[in-house]
Amino acid sequence: MKDFFVSYNTADRNWAEWIAWQLEEARYTTFLQAWDIAPGANFVLAMQKAVTECSRTMLIMSPNYLGSQYAQAEWATGFSDDPMGIKKKLIPVMVQQCKPPGLLGQLVYIDLTNQSALEAKRVLLRGVRLRRPKPKRSPDFPRSSRSESVEGPRFPPDILCAGPSIVEYVRQSSTDEAMNKEFGVNFLRNDLDARIARMAGYRPCSFLVLDIDNLTQINKHFGINVGDHVLAIVCALLLNNRAFRHSGRCGDDTFYAVVAGQSMAEGFTVAQEVCRAVEGYPWTRLASDLRATCSIGVVELAESERAADCISRAADGFQRAKAGGGNRVEYGPYLSARGSNWNFS
Repeated sequence: MKDFFVSYNTADRNWAEWIAWQLEEARYTTFLQAWDIAPGANFVLAMQKAVTECSRTMLIMSPNYLGSQYAQAEWATGFSDDPMGIKKKLIPVMVQQCKPPGLLGQLVYIDLTNQSALEAKRVLLRGVRLRRPKPKRSPDFPRSSRSESVEGPRFPPDILCAGPSIVEYVRQSSTDEAMNKEFGVNFLRNDLDARIARMAGYRPCSFLVLDIDNLTQINKHFGINVGDHVLAIVCALLLNNRAFRHSGRCGDDTFYAVVAGQSMAEGFTVAQEVCRAVEGYPWTRLASDLRATCSIGVVELAESERAADCISRAADGFQRAKAGGGNRVEYGPYLSARGSNWNFS
């Protein structure tokens, strides 16, 4: 039995394929007409099997879909099995603004309109969860516009462009812990497991390992001072990301971060955002022609797994990313896979 039958109008095939791809990348299974009904197959029987055997039906909502008689027949089966929506058998996903009529109009939908690709992926994966989407930690205290203007954001982007002050700024803001490799390695080996256990609702928990691409070449070409600034800015970007409950340095050009309360697929989305943030940073403010990118590995903490072992698996992921050319995100191996060859240094 597959998780989702993706119901769509042929005019929205590109949306249906994108959504099915994100779901399968997140380890769900899908049935999609474009992928699963080959020439020569009995179309009616294949669709009947998909509608009745898939756990849930995802409706790709658009004016095209609402005007399709075939689409009505596809979602009617799911509605008859769960008319009160208790089992969440029908999951409407709006990809174009439309007004669902009648019974469909009573269902809460996932809204992907006017979203970036990364945000749409995050909204989609959160929307298909069956568990209650309560945050894993307390939301930030609501502040008035006046208090915000006094206190300011946690890590002003302008400060990251302030030249030589950035290294000292990061060190002062983190008591040198975030930039200190020896501290970071000792902490993840001896204290990180206890820190994670104290995080309320930390399961699931994802780990990221980020490695700055070609930092040795940056040091040689632009000088060690510029390389130190690259390290500090990447560190600041990690500290500024509210998705991370803890981060630290674990190598000459390597950092780790903990994404508590989020699955591996959600951690992957966060990692993609970090990767783009590093690539998109205005590096030429530090040195003409300077460009910095990173490679990131992502895994999910397994039951009874030590944090250090989990991070070693994530390190395998960034090595895969580097082997693929860098400036990308890759999953690390599952726990059952061969142990990592990467050591903290």
